[in-house]
Amino acid sequence: MRINFENKHISFHEEEMNEKVAIEDLDKIREYDADTIMISGLLQKTFDYFIEHNARDFKKIKFWKIPRVDDLSALETLSDVEEIEIFWNQKSHEFWDLSKNKRLETLIFHDCNNMKDLSALAGAPALRKLTFGNYNDSKYAPKSLEPLTQIQNLEVLLFNAKAIEDNKIAPLSEIRSLKELGFNSSLFSREKLAWLKAHVHEGLESGILQGHSEFTAYGENPETRDKMMIHGKRKPTLSKNKYQKRIQKYIEEFEAAIKFYKDNPDTSEPE
Repeated sequence: MRINFENKHISFHEEEMNEKVAIEDLDKIREYDADTIMISGLLQKTFDYFIEHNARDFKKIKFWKIPRVDDLSALETLSDVEEIEIFWNQKSHEFWDLSKNKRLETLIFHDCNNMKDLSALAGAPALRKLTFGNYNDSKYAPKSLEPLTQIQNLEVLLFNAKAIEDNKIAPLSEIRSLKELGFNSSLFSREKLAWLKAHVHEGLESGILQGHSEFTAYGENPETRDKMMIHGKRKPTLSKNKYQKRIQKYIEEFEAAIKFYKDNPDTSEPE
């Protein structure tokens, strides 16, 4: 195992691809005065051992590649942890009891494809930032965003998903504490994005709800490399120079849809 230590941050990971952490490796962690750790190579036994004997010393914990850990319930014993990040877990189907993580302000989980039920997140009493979904993978599809409406102080919500099983965007309009919202531009239809834009509160920062975004595709023809991505499921990315009129039509239709939903606030979320 290799241990790197700098500025109260420990990086604890395998030297080789399939190397796994041993109990005696974990005992070495006690030699360092750190508040943040990134650790990989854990199996269920060593995961549980780390939580019981070492994890309480850290405010921030990043589990990097723990695909064989299927029971995360030990995490509920960490009442003082402030940030937990999990990258790549394929066996666990459930979260832990987050109501016991009294100081958990940031939760990040990526490429955890089987953790589809977000209900447990509703109990996190201090959660302010939530980031989740696809990173290297592209299969994550949570059942519903509805449980997120129960997180009392959520300020930042960022996610990337293949789909939302119930296809409902409306729960996002109910999280009135949000300051920043972001998700992949092709997740919902353009009509749903317009509905949400009309229903969110003033002051919410969300590039996705602008309806489009601009970027430059360096390496392409200079005449066509300036692009406009049209937000919404199955919507195109177009050359700004080549498709000005088409882009303008998309923008005008989006603005008209927002106005309609603002003028008719009781209109249900479109299918």
